Formats: sequence, structure tokens, C-alpha cells
Amino acid sequence: MKKLAFLKSIKEKSVGDLSKSISNERRSIKDFLINLKLGKDKNYRKIRELKKSIARMFTLLNQKISK
Repeated sequence: MKKLAFLKSIKEKSVGDLSKSISNERRSIKDFLINLKLGKDKNYRKIRELKKSIARMFTLLNQKISK
């Protein structure tokens, strides 16, 4: 259900909003990796989820640009 809600929310965004969301997700990956190395976080699966969400956003961004 979370995936469907996420897809609905990003489908409604404009091209500019999608690019901002992608940069925010990339920043959160960097922050997460720093926290992981410092031992503050132990949830390794979060990296996979963040990368998949970035890939979904890039896919929608490319679809909107090509239209």
C-alpha cells in the first residue's frame, strides 16, 4: 500500500518538483550512509528503498519530459 500511495503522490508532481524530490532523496542517501558508518543507524534495507524510490522518480520524470 505504501508503494501505491508513493506512486500516486509522485505522479501528481510537476517536472520541477520531481527534480527537487530526486535531489532531496539523494541527499538523504548521503546522510544515511554517514549515519550508518557512524553507527547511528542499522537499517541497511533503507538504502535499497531510497534507491528504488529515486529510480521510480527518474522513470516518471523521463516519461513526463518525453511527452
